[in-house]
Amino acid sequence: MTRSARFVLAALALAPLALAQPSRPTLTGHVVDSEGAPITGAHVSIATAAVKEGVSPY
Repeated sequence: MTRSARFVLAALALAPLALAQPSRPTLTGHVVDSEGAPITGAHVSIATAAVKEGVSPY
């Protein structure tokens, strides 16, 4: 089997893994102050720099 044929077979075998990625990413973490203490009840907004639109779960 040629090198290019092995590459094509490997690409075809791995293609479903690329399609299995979720369409909506998830961001998790903790909100803390400058001393590391947790901030309870904090609301976080995410904005894209390209379109400057905010997305908030609240």
